[in-house]
Amino acid sequence: MFLHKIKLAGFKSFVDPTTIVLPGNLVGVVGPNGCGKSNVADAVRWVMGETSAKHLRGDSMADVVFNGSTARKPVGRASVEILIDNTEENSNDKRIGGQYAAYDEISIKRKVSRDGQSVYSLNGKRCRRRDVTDVFLGTGLGPRSYAIIEQGMVSRLVEAKPDELREFLEEAAGVSKYKERRRETENRIGHTRENLDRLQDLRDELARNLKHLERQASMAEKYTLLKKEERLRRVQLSGLHWRAFTNDLSEQESKVRNQEETMAERLAEQRRLESSLDAQRAEHGVAMNEFNDGYRAVLDAGAEIARGEETLRNLRERATRTEKALVKELDAMKEARDHLTAEQESIEGLEKTLADKEPALSELERVVAETAEEHAKAEASMQEWSLIWEAVGLRVAEAMREVQAQEGRIEHLKERLANSSERYIRLQKEQDKLDPRGLQQKIEDLATQAREQDAIRVRAESEHEDHQSALQDLRQRIRQLSGTVNTARERIQEARGELSSLQALQQEALGKGQGAVTDWLRKNDLIDRPRLAEKLEVVTGWERAVENVLGAALRAVCVDELEAPSSTLAELREGAVTLFQTNADTGKAAISPHPSGGETARLAEKISAPWSMDTLFAGIHATTDLERALALRATLGWGESIVAPTGEWLGPDWLRVHRGSDPTAGVLPREREIKRLSGIIDTLRVEIEREENAMEIAHQEREAAEEEQSASRARIAEAKRIHATLESRLGEQRMRFDEATRRGRMIAHELAELREQRLQARSSLEEMQASLEEQKADRDRLIRERDAEAAKRGECQTRLTDSRARWQEARDNSHRLAVEVASVRARYDSLSQAGSRNRDQVAKLEIRCRELQRTLTEMDDPLRKQETELAGHRARRQELETILQEARRRVEELDLAIRESDRKRHAISEKIESDRVTLERMRIDRQEIHVRREAIEEQVTASGHVVAEVLEHLPTDANEADWAARIETLAQKISRLGTVNLAAVEERARQAERKENLDTQHQDLVDALETLREAMRDIDKETRNRFTDTYEKVNHQLGVLFPRLFGGGHAHLELTGADPLDAGVTVMARPPGKRNSTIALLSGGEKALTAVALVFALFELNPAPFCLLDEVDAPLDDANVDRFRDLVRDMSARVQFIVITHNKNTMEIANQLIGVTMSEPGVSRLVTVDVEDAIAMVEG
Repeated sequence: MFLHKIKLAGFKSFVDPTTIVLPGNLVGVVGPNGCGKSNVADAVRWVMGETSAKHLRGDSMADVVFNGSTARKPVGRASVEILIDNTEENSNDKRIGGQYAAYDEISIKRKVSRDGQSVYSLNGKRCRRRDVTDVFLGTGLGPRSYAIIEQGMVSRLVEAKPDELREFLEEAAGVSKYKERRRETENRIGHTRENLDRLQDLRDELARNLKHLERQASMAEKYTLLKKEERLRRVQLSGLHWRAFTNDLSEQESKVRNQEETMAERLAEQRRLESSLDAQRAEHGVAMNEFNDGYRAVLDAGAEIARGEETLRNLRERATRTEKALVKELDAMKEARDHLTAEQESIEGLEKTLADKEPALSELERVVAETAEEHAKAEASMQEWSLIWEAVGLRVAEAMREVQAQEGRIEHLKERLANSSERYIRLQKEQDKLDPRGLQQKIEDLATQAREQDAIRVRAESEHEDHQSALQDLRQRIRQLSGTVNTARERIQEARGELSSLQALQQEALGKGQGAVTDWLRKNDLIDRPRLAEKLEVVTGWERAVENVLGAALRAVCVDELEAPSSTLAELREGAVTLFQTNADTGKAAISPHPSGGETARLAEKISAPWSMDTLFAGIHATTDLERALALRATLGWGESIVAPTGEWLGPDWLRVHRGSDPTAGVLPREREIKRLSGIIDTLRVEIEREENAMEIAHQEREAAEEEQSASRARIAEAKRIHATLESRLGEQRMRFDEATRRGRMIAHELAELREQRLQARSSLEEMQASLEEQKADRDRLIRERDAEAAKRGECQTRLTDSRARWQEARDNSHRLAVEVASVRARYDSLSQAGSRNRDQVAKLEIRCRELQRTLTEMDDPLRKQETELAGHRARRQELETILQEARRRVEELDLAIRESDRKRHAISEKIESDRVTLERMRIDRQEIHVRREAIEEQVTASGHVVAEVLEHLPTDANEADWAARIETLAQKISRLGTVNLAAVEERARQAERKENLDTQHQDLVDALETLREAMRDIDKETRNRFTDTYEKVNHQLGVLFPRLFGGGHAHLELTGADPLDAGVTVMARPPGKRNSTIALLSGGEKALTAVALVFALFELNPAPFCLLDEVDAPLDDANVDRFRDLVRDMSARVQFIVITHNKNTMEIANQLIGVTMSEPGVSRLVTVDVEDAIAMVEG
């Protein structure tokens, strides 16, 4: 096995598709720091199934996808593929076996997207991670095997825990696959024990159920017999009901005929009365027309009278209204003349009052003007003093505010100085309490705990992924098994439906239904004996011929002997039955020679049965068709016949053919189909049971896998929780450390500022106090000026008050007199206007009175004319009312006659309706009796009987009451049986068969459990031998390689326990001249050399196909590098080495150099150099 190529795309810094070709056994990968060399080792580790992002130098699996650079965007997917040469010439004594042994080249590929979901494929086919790891079991390769040594791993290898170091030895010994098999065997043993417990529970439960089913089956058989008798009695009772309904039907039909005759007589009487009523209604219509004409004339006369009376009333009302209006207008005219006289007298008095008051008002207005001018002068003096007082007050207030502000600033500055001193003392105390060194130590302790917990989480996630993969396989297997079972069940359901139909037809054709023959066979214990048709096997194509020959004999009941049944034939009252003795010794039946020289075969040769059929088919020959049979008829002897496949049966002088509804037609093909379907059903039932058992086992395995998955999920959650807690505490401590550092710097800076501020504050305080004294002197001078101005205020205020009082008194007197004058003048104007209006109104009223007098005179003639016309209309109406009275009398006489006729017609109609209802009820009763009789007849027919035959077999004295009592007695017997399980008989047989199968399975599981235990003992023995042998060989090789690398000293391995199966392994190493007690005391370079010695010792024992070394020589000096280089060169003859290095001495041994560059920031590219070609080019 040889690593041929590595293909990367989107993986870490290899964003572009890159192919790394590894042509030789010693290839070097070189390049500057940070160019992406170690990503090559990460890619190989990742593609072989690494699930821990920490081992790939990331936080999550999505970190392996190229995350972008300054010039490129991130990609969404990463993939790595390795191509392994598996040919003989490149095998290195290691080839992949199993199903991939036949492949010369094996491709292993892994892809991952941003969501962290990985997809594996083997040779282009999608697979599980476990399939990839299984490929490398026993080869020394794997994501964490000793074949891939990365930076820092060499020291971790020798410092690994004993159990971890043991895993490397197990891989070298090739026992990892045995451990996996042992784990699977232990799981299988556990599952087998669980299955045994479940199976034992099922067996115990089935045993209890079988005892219960025995009792239920006995009750079911008794129930069946009683139920059959009850059904027969019910059929007979239905026959008695049918006979009673028939008698009732005849009686009811006679009643219906009588009622129909009575109803016909009454219908004739009704038609006669309706004819007479129509004539009377016609005469009544003529009289009613005459009455209506007279009535309309009377109404017209009444309307003329009403119109005349209305006109007369209107004229009289109009005259009355006119007279009243005339009186009213005369009164209004008198009142207006009185008002006019009074108003004239008032106007004269007001003119005199105005002449007296208007001169006094002018004098008062002059006095108001003089007092107003004096008040204005006093008010101006007061305003001038107010302005001076306000200016002085403002200057005093401003001076006082400045003094107060200065005092406040001084007080505030003193307070700042006090606070600054207190602040300075507090900061000094806080600075003393800060402890950055203690916080740094806590951070280191928590970081160590977090790294350990993260390693635990990674291991748990790896286990969880394995459980998840196994669980998905089990679920897929369960789905496949469930689909198979469902398909089989559908097929068996279809077959059962078809079988049930065929069996029902077959039973009917073979006469297995209800009847006297069935009862006779049951009584003689022959009901379960097979029919002849069920035992015959006929050559395909000859069924119709055999059915035609045997006819009703196909229904024959097969018995062992005829004597016992024959003795009870007298009990068979009706029906036909054929018995066929299967073990009769009738001697060799005479075999007739073949007609026409052996051109035909005997029909018996077309049939196979468990016994001889010669007695039924003696002398019957078979030929190919009817024409041939007719041609051979002349060669037949006495008692011989010939039959064609299509069913035509010929003798020397006769021919028999059955066509149409022959009850035995199709019995033999149907029987063959029934047997075929029964075989299919049995096969499907076995298949379903086998698949269900497999599905049950798969369910159990799935439950166990789910429990393991839940446990691993819980471990992951717990590890994450602890890690999160530690990270939280670590972050908190780091924040506290950063805060303490930052706070220390801030305190120092603030103390320096406080010292400077205190000096400045003291200087400012002295300046402020001097300024305050000057401001107080200015304030006192301004207060003295304000007091002098306050003495002038009284004089100005007295002068202003006196002038305001004189002005207000003169203004009030003038206003009061002005109001009185205005009131007198307004009243004078109002009376003048009212007098003018009254004179106009008197003139209008005089004109209105003259008009009303003329109207009264003109209304006398229309009143007299209207009274004369009204008297004439009243006389005409009296004449018309006399004529109308006569017409009304005639109409009433005809109404009375019509009502009498209608009463008679209504009475006869009610009788007819009553008769119709009675007739309809009789017909319904008749129909009900008919329907009930038909329903009973259908019930009897549905039960397989004929009503006439049932009544014929009933005793002559049978009656419904007796039969109902018998049925009630049977029902009570059935009821006393209680709840009956009719399927108990079949269920008992099925459960017994199932218990037998379970007993067999129980024994098989016991045997399988012992086999598994034996296999586990063999695995433990082989594992112990292989591990012990490997341990000794690796220990020997370590003792040889260690002095070679160190130039002396010695090293060896030690087991930490007595049992090699579970003991851990530790490394003890002592370089030349040292007596250290543990590996931890060695330097970094010594640890690296010790790890290299151990790895190469493993390679000497079980060389992995290739080894990838990532800067293993980094901690070594030149001398140690030379020894390391020589050892690698020697081992490259057997193992392919890919060495990632910075050391020039190591580069010298490589046959090919692959350079990794990063000319574009963040993107790795390859530069490949073949050293031999380069040397040849230089020398040339």
